[in-house]
Amino acid sequence: MIFDLCCVIMLIYCLSVVLLDITGVMFNKKFMDEVFKPQEVYPKKSLRAILERFAHASVMRLNPSSMDKVVIFIVINLRLLEGVSQFL
Repeated sequence: MIFDLCCVIMLIYCLSVVLLDITGVMFNKKFMDEVFKPQEVYPKKSLRAILERFAHASVMRLNPSSMDKVVIFIVINLRLLEGVSQFL
């Protein structure tokens, strides 16, 4: 029972460290200024590079297969948002 509790506490700690690292990179002032500057849409290769920097900003590491899934997920969601925005 105590071992299970220790594992849960350690898991929560690790997840909080990862989330803090990633949000620290995402909300960096220089990065935010660049993202919100009027410009052309990022090509898929640039989007992948940005997502890789987010994913590897912490102790977390993704293998190439998992990174491919993250990129596909983000691209699908961006396309969905683009389609929905036409009706607003």
